[in-house]
Amino acid sequence: MDYVIAKVNKNEGKRSDKHKLILTDKTLYSIPDALDSAVEYNAETLIENCEWYKLTEFSTKTYCLPILTNDRDSTFYSALPIADSGCISYLCSCQNNGTHFYFQRIPKSHLATKKYICIGDSFEYKNNSKNITINEIPDALYDKTNDILYFKKLETITSIFKGIDDLYREATEQETEAFLANDFISLIDDFNAQKVKKANRKRIALAMNTLANFDPTQKEVVFDYIVDYCPQLSMQARTFIIASEADLELLSYGILQRFYTTADGREKRIANSIKSFNS
Repeated sequence: MDYVIAKVNKNEGKRSDKHKLILTDKTLYSIPDALDSAVEYNAETLIENCEWYKLTEFSTKTYCLPILTNDRDSTFYSALPIADSGCISYLCSCQNNGTHFYFQRIPKSHLATKKYICIGDSFEYKNNSKNITINEIPDALYDKTNDILYFKKLETITSIFKGIDDLYREATEQETEAFLANDFISLIDDFNAQKVKKANRKRIALAMNTLANFDPTQKEVVFDYIVDYCPQLSMQARTFIIASEADLELLSYGILQRFYTTADGREKRIANSIKSFNS
């Protein structure tokens, strides 16, 4: 039997009591197209609107929800009182005999009391009403049979799967300071970690992971590659001179090897996304 539960953000009660039943015998979603071509999530890969990311072996992740691994049916959950509807943070629609779980985040603004004209068999005015609009496409889908989570935007599901944002995070202040303290970087013009903004902090987090996998030879090859593509980025005695956010952006893109030249050799470019493939 298909059913829908809601995660309720309330201080009272145990964590296991936070999911409440709101509907039974209702199917909210259908299986989306293009799941077969889903891309394993990588923070360096951007997908098109019609594409999906996936996380395989999702049940082994620390941010997997217990409701996805426990064999439960609708009778396990107590009903959500209407008075608590304003505390809903997301919906989970359990479908196909407990094999597919569809998630939709519900922002607080969507639960505000509003005036509506409801269109049904007739027009009906409601002066003090709350409604939850069900999106055509869910924010995430967990396929229990194959143990795969599908989603389109990581930032949309971070409030559902706590800790999943570690997959794409910003470097902390301490990590940013440590990166800028590398012996291949020299800071000038009072540039420091406090001046590094969000976009560069994300690139630094990726660059740090990349650097950790370089051996000394690879590092030298990549540094030469940066010099070739970025003559505007000053270098002295194998040390990059960083005076601004723009300099730091070029260096981090270089470490991530995002620079390339078009096949006809006419234009140098920066790739804002990569997708690895085997020839």
